[in-house]
Amino acid sequence: MKKNIKKINKIAKKYPESIELFHPVDFKMMLRCENRLTSSFDIQLKEFYSFSNGARIMDYSFAGCKNNKIADITEITLDTWALSLPNITLNFQNFMKNSIGENFGLLEKTKDSNGNYVVAYQREITSDNILIVSSSLEKFLDLFFDYIEDTLFEDKNSLLINQKEWILDLDSWFEFDLELVRLYKSGTLSGYYESNNEYKKIVEKALHKY
Repeated sequence: MKKNIKKINKIAKKYPESIELFHPVDFKMMLRCENRLTSSFDIQLKEFYSFSNGARIMDYSFAGCKNNKIADITEITLDTWALSLPNITLNFQNFMKNSIGENFGLLEKTKDSNGNYVVAYQREITSDNILIVSSSLEKFLDLFFDYIEDTLFEDKNSLLINQKEWILDLDSWFEFDLELVRLYKSGTLSGYYESNNEYKKIVEKALHKY
């Protein structure tokens, strides 16, 4: 996570109008957020919170713990769980969202070989179909921050990543994340996407190379 913290710090200094970082979350506040969810945060999320209490990254709100300047991870997660979707409720910790309704979550019930929560993409809050795009938050942020930097380099006023369908580009995620390939090949993730024909085709196409 140190690499990602260094990366977002550098981007924030270069584009202060587009990225806002905050003071770290103290341990007691983090614990209160966890207790309200009756869940444990991923250790890598805790590392990020020890650096910044969430972040405003263009139009992406990286939720914080009781930070009134951005989305609150407890509130938006509980809102997502309230819909009682089998893959989402008591599993999908909604750590980031944007204004077009996309959500990005950490799945407490699905972990990589090191115990890190995998990262999932939810196109809209009412959908139970999610696509796993990274085996850990650290690997997700590594590529996500690259997309952010490239987008701002082209247009510092951009609100969203300018690469079309970047989140669905499993070829790129696989290239950065062989642990994600292993999880897909093992069948561990099949329950999240198999009922969605679009996601099923994306996964099968990307796995064909492996």
